[in-house]
Amino acid sequence: MNFIYSQEDIITPRKCEELIKELLPQTKNNFYKQGQYYFKDFNFEKIQKEMDLLVKAYRKEYPTVDLTYDRWECSVPRFKHYPPNHSFSSWHCDHGVGHPLRIAAIIIYLSNHQKGTEFLMQNVHVSSKVGRALIFPAAYTHVHQGHPCPDKKDRYIISTYLTLVPNERK
Repeated sequence: MNFIYSQEDIITPRKCEELIKELLPQTKNNFYKQGQYYFKDFNFEKIQKEMDLLVKAYRKEYPTVDLTYDRWECSVPRFKHYPPNHSFSSWHCDHGVGHPLRIAAIIIYLSNHQKGTEFLMQNVHVSSKVGRALIFPAAYTHVHQGHPCPDKKDRYIISTYLTLVPNERK
């Protein structure tokens, strides 16, 4: 059991295209140097239905996630555009001092290509496929990296996180 959950077609190809068309023009002034991508944070309501289904399926597959003592919610989703030859290629995890409330990471691929996300300790590689979603623990147990598209294509993803809700917000 590696706690990496993949679900096909969580977002339709048509909706993926619509999200790219809408959000891509809004990324040009937002570049995250460490991850080598342009980005736009957007309203969660655009993918609320799909996220609810994905999280429900993850909880069914891994029921121990419900044993956490706190409630959790999805953070603001981020649309990411990786130009050709760019990727978040350094090994990293998504939990740390700057993000201590993250318990799981979510990636939704909006474009196809032969590369995607590689997990170091699990020896798992998940290829980018339009509409495919991943959920996995944000902790050091799931160090991962992205790979640039070998065909020199643009890559598009959405990322968000399941985060613990502080007691004062329950």
